[in-house]
Amino acid sequence: MNDNTNNNNSNSNNRRGRSGIVHNNNSTFSSNRLRSSLNRTSERKRSNRSGLGLSGSGVPERAPKRDYSNSARSDRGTLSTNNRSRNDDRTDRKDSIRVFHSGDAPAYSGRSRFDSFNRPERSNRKMERTGHDRRFSRNSDGYESRPYDSQRTQAYKLKVQRWGINGEGIAYKNRKPVFVDGVIPEETALIEITEDNEKYAKGKLVRILEESPRRRHPVCPIADQCGGCALMHVDYKGQVRAKEKLLKEALKKYAGYTGEIEPIVKNPTPLAYRNACKFPFGKDEEGKITTGMYERNSNDFVPVARCLIHTKKLEKIRHEVEEVLQKYEMKPFDKESGIGLRNLVLKEFDDRVHIILVTSEMDLPEEMVNELLSLENAASVWQSIKDEEDMEFEMFGNRMIHLGGDMKMTLSLDDLSLELLPRSFFQLNTAQAKQLYEQVVEWIPENTGLLVEAYSGIGAMSLFAADKCDEVIGIEVVEDAIANAKENALANGKENVRFICGDAGEELEKVADAQQVDFLLVDPPRSGLNKKMKESIHKAAPEKIIYVSCNPATLGKDLAEMNDQYQIEKIVPFDMFSQTPHVEVACLLSRKYA
Repeated sequence: MNDNTNNNNSNSNNRRGRSGIVHNNNSTFSSNRLRSSLNRTSERKRSNRSGLGLSGSGVPERAPKRDYSNSARSDRGTLSTNNRSRNDDRTDRKDSIRVFHSGDAPAYSGRSRFDSFNRPERSNRKMERTGHDRRFSRNSDGYESRPYDSQRTQAYKLKVQRWGINGEGIAYKNRKPVFVDGVIPEETALIEITEDNEKYAKGKLVRILEESPRRRHPVCPIADQCGGCALMHVDYKGQVRAKEKLLKEALKKYAGYTGEIEPIVKNPTPLAYRNACKFPFGKDEEGKITTGMYERNSNDFVPVARCLIHTKKLEKIRHEVEEVLQKYEMKPFDKESGIGLRNLVLKEFDDRVHIILVTSEMDLPEEMVNELLSLENAASVWQSIKDEEDMEFEMFGNRMIHLGGDMKMTLSLDDLSLELLPRSFFQLNTAQAKQLYEQVVEWIPENTGLLVEAYSGIGAMSLFAADKCDEVIGIEVVEDAIANAKENALANGKENVRFICGDAGEELEKVADAQQVDFLLVDPPRSGLNKKMKESIHKAAPEKIIYVSCNPATLGKDLAEMNDQYQIEKIVPFDMFSQTPHVEVACLLSRKYA
């Protein structure tokens, strides 16, 4: 009993010490605590009143008057059009895009929820409720918006519909195609119109709004400058799909073909596959000679620290060659003086690299040549002298001088041993070239009579096909390549193979006048078959034709002209040039009979 009494007294004393008045357990707050609570409530009310722009008496304060004069607008930085609600300035809304010109900037970085007191225009509440910006409209061509400034800039929100043949994306604005680099079909992007022609337009990517799952960050740091790898921003699955799509569209458009196309033969090494380097010389930031590329659609030289599609050996020796040239103070070609180094060409076969310097009329120091030959994996050094009289688009000049090392380039493919000279052409992807040749040979039936290969180069396909034919004739216009082809036939014991130097169309006609051509192989340049060649094919009328093409558009056009005499049996695409839109195609044709 006493213990309980003592405890109660102790609790009462504690309560008296805090408030000065004794309360029982059911009593209300003390007057002091109530007064403190009321004071805190008053402070919160005064704070809210000031945040809402209210005076202490609760009357709304007048917002400061804003200056909307032209001078104030130019100082502050404005959007490209006037009388546009401030709700349009929000950058966090997906469909609201701001376009500022160079030097312009917004005077504010965001907006308060209470800015409506100071805003002279009416807020677009419907847009905020529905998430739909009425400035943008959907039509059959995709999403499109009005330009912010019709005089200075035309920027549109467009959906990319399909691929262009050069790896660009194609969107549509009012049914007019707009070609844009760096975008992928199914993406939505903000695109600035840079060139508007009657039938097409060109655009520049401002930014991606809706990204494709096929997009990747380019592994090359200068992919957007160099322009050599137009599909570097697309993953490999997307690249091969793009090439298959481009091939189908070209054959349908030009040849009316909608039949089956075999799956593309993929490149086992999408990077570091290219066996040849062809770079112009220029200057680095320190003014020293170096190699690189010209920026896309310009004459601006861009030094290339590393090219990811070259083999590792090519890249290693390229930089070593640059160091040697810098040591001997070599200079890139100067148009005014007409003196200097034009291009560096490197070719790698069987792990050995051949160095070709394309220059003006000049002597190269012997000590420098010897130092180049001493580089690891260097097999030979050549100088190609290119004068003003030589055609500008040709890589090499008319004169080729052997400066040291091996006299020939050697290449092994299966059981074949091939030799090349610097001007001789060979496929840039050795591994894929082998698969292409194997596919061609597979289509050639056993015991074929006479097979003619037009545009035969060094004779690789002719030699691969020799065992299935009674006789093989190769035709090539490049003298160096014909010299290599004849030597390759002798070296590999192919006695039933011979080669003719001359125009493919003219020489085919001569052969067809003398004997029956049973099978024809054609591997023309990107321009396709010329008129004379098509006439010769029509006269020769071989039973089968294998057309190897590196350009789907010209392939489709040529097939359309041959449609009255030949039908398509099989088409197999090969990814020979990864990171680019180019595709190699093997097409088997058979002659029609009434």
